[in-house]
Amino acid sequence: MNKNKDLKNRPLREDNNDGFFARLFSNQKTVALLILGATILLLFPLAKSYSQRKVIELEIYKMQQKIDDYKKNNDELQDLLSYINSSDDSIEEQARANLNMKKAGEGVIVIEELSEEEKKIKQREELENKKSNFRKWFNYFFG
Repeated sequence: MNKNKDLKNRPLREDNNDGFFARLFSNQKTVALLILGATILLLFPLAKSYSQRKVIELEIYKMQQKIDDYKKNNDELQDLLSYINSSDDSIEEQARANLNMKKAGEGVIVIEELSEEEKKIKQREELENKKSNFRKWFNYFFG
């Protein structure tokens, strides 16, 4: 019976009284690996947050560029509006330019550009006119 009493009072492991965590943290390699693992686990959310921040900053930059373009366009339109509303001369100028209107006693000349076919025909006619009189008669009879 003495043996049973001694077994009950005796610890399970006599060689090491330290707990699991004490043994785990006593090894430097294990501590380094745990710190490295914790660092990596913290870096993933940081990297994701950083990339989201860059995307948002890019969107803000693009929106700011659009705002600047709209402001510039708005300023140009305001200048045009103030010019149009400023005098009757601008109304008259617009009527002459866009509606082909004229004042009494004035004449309007419209200059139109020739198409490619018309340009070729005109060039052929000019070549015909440059030919000598003898060549024209020769082409008339024999040509």
